[in-house]
Amino acid sequence: MSHQPKSKQSKSSQHLYHLTSIENLAAILRTGLKANEEGAIYAFTDLIVANTIACNQVFAAKYAIFKIAKRGVTGQVLPDDVAEFSSPYQRTILQEQIEPKHLRHLCTCDAIHDRPTEWDYHVEKNLFHRNVPQVDEEFAIFRWIAEETRAGRNCDEISREANERLARLAQM
Repeated sequence: MSHQPKSKQSKSSQHLYHLTSIENLAAILRTGLKANEEGAIYAFTDLIVANTIACNQVFAAKYAIFKIAKRGVTGQVLPDDVAEFSSPYQRTILQEQIEPKHLRHLCTCDAIHDRPTEWDYHVEKNLFHRNVPQVDEEFAIFRWIAEETRAGRNCDEISREANERLARLAQM
């Protein structure tokens, strides 16, 4: 059964995690993590941002999370240069490979698009001063937009009504 990981914030970035589409799981278990063409392996320091990375950067409907053992990181670890709210938690490891013996598959998760995650509540509260009911209503509006679009309703009508609903929400 798929689940969402619990947040584990690292005070000194002692923990590194890697997230990948489920299609890469078997290959990573066999051969480890391999750097991209720039010589980088991407990681993050807090599981609270996993769903955001899966949805907004990896575009994975189902994803796997690995914990990277400290002894497996021999290259330089730098802050990742991404334009995301989750960027403070993201790292670039300059290293050609991390062997499978330094990786532990933590979990397999379904990406959540239709309801707020712990991270969504955190971002909305701290950046936009929204409370839980407001965030829940905002996501209900987003679900409604997706349903109406799938049903083939006119995009201009959907947009007008969604903007009205969002404006009412902003006044709460």
